[in-house]
Amino acid sequence: MFKHILCPIDGSDTSLGALQAAAKLAAEQNARLTICTVVSPSKAAALAFGDPAMSALCFGALEDEGKKLVDDAAQLVKDVTPAQTAALDGETVECIVTYARDNHCDLIVMGSHGRSGIHRALIGSVAEGVVRHAHAPVLVIRSQKTPAVSKKAEAHAR
Repeated sequence: MFKHILCPIDGSDTSLGALQAAAKLAAEQNARLTICTVVSPSKAAALAFGDPAMSALCFGALEDEGKKLVDDAAQLVKDVTPAQTAALDGETVECIVTYARDNHCDLIVMGSHGRSGIHRALIGSVAEGVVRHAHAPVLVIRSQKTPAVSKKAEAHAR
């Protein structure tokens, strides 16, 4: 059914959980798996406090770190399925959506930290952005951490 699965990761436990699911699915479907990460120029600029010379150095270091991240991730799943890797440069949602489209990925599997309320409003949700803009279906793997259940909701469930 699926021929090319894209799994964006950021190194978090949630994204690595999504990677495990993506690898199993790729093996079951006999599909190609590409693991990617996105290196953001704005993050490099922030780390360099806006200094252009330092931004270039920070970006280079972040890019090296991103390449190592996806290479290490490919090693984690090599016994399940082989994986290609890509370290992308730019804004996260746009890079993931564009890469998936340009490389004919027919499924995107990614983790979600499950933020809500003010945290989601301030930080945003990469998974939500990808779901909204991707041409392919997106399978979102939720964090294993369960949000606290309010006493009222817990009482109502009984």
